[in-house]
Order: sequence, then C-alpha cells, then structure tokens
Amino acid sequence: MSVLPDRSFRLVGPEHSAEAVLSPYWANLTTLQACLQCGTCTANCSSVGEHSHFPRRQMNLFQMGQQEQLAADPNVWYCYNCGDCSKRCPAGARPGKLMGAVRQMAVERFAFPAFMPDVINRPQRWWLAVLAAAALLLGVIALGGSFSPVTDRVHYASVLPHRTLNVFFFAFTGLALAGLAAGATRAWSTYQGEQLWQASPQVFLHAFRKALADVLAHRRFSACAEHRVRGYAHLAVFYGFIALAGLAAVAALLIATGGRYPFPATHPLKTLGNIAAGLLILGTVYFIYERWIASAQSDPSTYFDWLLLANLLLIGITGVLCEVFRYLSIPLAAYPVYFLHLVLVLVLLVSLPYSKLAHICYRVVALTSGEYDVLLATGPSRQTIPAGQGLMVPLLDPAFVTPAGISVATAAVPPVLTRNASPGE
Repeated sequence: MSVLPDRSFRLVGPEHSAEAVLSPYWANLTTLQACLQCGTCTANCSSVGEHSHFPRRQMNLFQMGQQEQLAADPNVWYCYNCGDCSKRCPAGARPGKLMGAVRQMAVERFAFPAFMPDVINRPQRWWLAVLAAAALLLGVIALGGSFSPVTDRVHYASVLPHRTLNVFFFAFTGLALAGLAAGATRAWSTYQGEQLWQASPQVFLHAFRKALADVLAHRRFSACAEHRVRGYAHLAVFYGFIALAGLAAVAALLIATGGRYPFPATHPLKTLGNIAAGLLILGTVYFIYERWIASAQSDPSTYFDWLLLANLLLIGITGVLCEVFRYLSIPLAAYPVYFLHLVLVLVLLVSLPYSKLAHICYRVVALTSGEYDVLLATGPSRQTIPAGQGLMVPLLDPAFVTPAGISVATAAVPPVLTRNASPGE
C-alpha cells in the first residue's frame, strides 16, 4: 500500500513538529503525516479497551507536535506491536511505528542515569559498552581468576572461580535493577501525578497483581489477530529468558552452599536450562526472520529492536556452544566462546534499564497505573465514573486543540479515564 503524497494534514509548522524529537527512534516518520484521523486503526485494534485508546490519539498528538504528551502517555504500553493497525490503515500511515518510536522515547526519558541511553541505543556508540564490558571482565579475571585455564579438559571455573563470577554478576544485576526501579518510579509519578510512596498501598498492590497476571499470561498479546504466531514466539522468548535468569540464580545459590558443579547432563536444572535456551533461540530467530522479511518489503525495524534480538540470540547460541564444547572437551574453542558469552550477558545486564528489554517493567507500570485509576474511581471512597464518561473531556484536551484553539476531530475520540476526586479534594 502506497503512502498518500498529500501532507496537508500536518497541523503545525516544522518549528513545532515532533518529528525532530522522534527522528532518532524511527527514520521514516514522514509517513505518519499521511494520517487522515479516520479512526480505522483504533477500530481494528484488538487491544483497545474501555480505558485504553490508541493509536489514533497518538497520531493526533504527533501531528500536533505534542511530543511531551506522547512520552507521558501510558497508553502506548497497551500496544503489543501486532501490526493490525498499520496493515489496515487506508492511508499507509503505519501508526504502529509511531507507537514503537514513542515507547523507545519513553524508555529513554525515564532512564537513570540519563546519559546511558545515548551509549546503549546509538549504533555509533554501542561498541563502547561492549569494550567496557570486555575490559571489566578481563580485570576481574586478572584479579580473581586466571589467564591460564586448565587445558587437558574444559573447566570454566579455572578462568573465573564461581564465587568471583557470582559476586561480579550479582553486583551488576543489582545495579541494573536499581536503575530500572528508578525509571519505573519516574514513570509512575508521570502517569499518576504523584510519587509512588504517596499511593495507597492496598490499592496499588491489588492493581499490581492484576497487571502482572495480565503480562505473565500475555492476555492482551494473544488478542492480536493479525499475527497469531508472534504471540507464541513472544511467549517463547519471554519465558525462555525468565527461566534462564531464574535457573542461573538457583545454580549460583546451590554452588554457594556447596553444591556440586558442573551439573551432569541429566540434572533437572541442566534439562530445564536447555529447554529454556531452545525456546529463547527459536523465538528470537522467528522475530529476526519476521523483521528481515519486513525490511525487504520497505518496512525496516529500528536499531532499538535489532539490538535486543541480536544480543538475545547470541547469548543463547554461545551458551549452548559453551555446553557443547565442554562435553566434547575442546578447550581452544570453549574458553573464547565462554568469554564472549559472559561479555554478552554483561552487556545485556548493563543495558537492561535502557534497551527494549525494559518494556517488561514499563508495561507493568502502565497497566498498574490504569488499574489503579479504575480501582480508585470505583472504590467505596470514590464516586463511580459513569460508563463512557471521564473527568477529562476530549474537547478540553490540549492534544485535540490546534494552536488557533480549533477543536480537531474530537467527536469520535473516546474519553480518557482519569482518577476521580474524593469529595472535598
């Protein structure tokens, strides 16, 4: 489907356009200006619910140059990038691409420390992260390991003892999770207008449990009708990665408490690890193939997408090769591959709060925020918001008003549900 050549629906001048802000996240943003605001994207989206409206509103915000509202919009995390909206858009505007670009912009906006995304998510600087990870590992080997490992058999602990390795990676895991937690609290305060510590604990925990269950079950992802296989592939990558991370933690605890290592091939942890690695590799290969096909059809994915997929695939492959070379006893191949595997894992950990992997966290935060609003609005201490009504009237929403004060296509825009105020507030 060709893109409409007419760009008359650009509602603001170039000096106020969001393109300059979003251009680092997707190079073909000009196609978005073909949007006619017809609402076909929202009408055909299986993930749109009573309290989540996209991507038409986001397309409107983009055309209006409202980049701050785009980055602060939790609704972008309700989108699972299934492609339904882009495929069925009569103007070829590809609204799904905007949603992906905004999600990356949001990840980088909430990131802590703020300079890290410019290192991790820019191809011209990413090699710095790889070199830094390799240098750190070489330093750890020099201080607590050996550059002269056992050669008559493969023994990875002769390069890095288990205790040294576990302390090193647990430390970086803690730093990554701390950075992710800082970003999550920033996102919460943006979505709610208050700090996380000000939230009602009981309501928050109830909303969090519901949001987490939604993510773990992939309920919204499975609702996407255009690419059913994508949902299964995402499940494979998601649970393969979670399982490998969990099994690595369990293995580290067993080793720390005197457990025998390496595990035999028939050990339950080894069996589960191989299954998880297989799921991770198969799911990642599917997504890489899907994006390669899309690129051949002039619909390329971003560096932000490719970076995570390439890293996960290489981690899975090098992890399996480490095991194979150990069983075959090929030290000359085993130790270099093992070092590369550790570098890739360290890069993944360091980039966790800033890469596409952070989607897991921010999607849970956005879903929790939405559930929190609903619970507050319908709780016994709140007035119930009538169905189909909200406190934010679309005509008063600045996203739908031109600089001249003229309302733009608001009649078909669903109202936005916000927290209701308690009597006396």
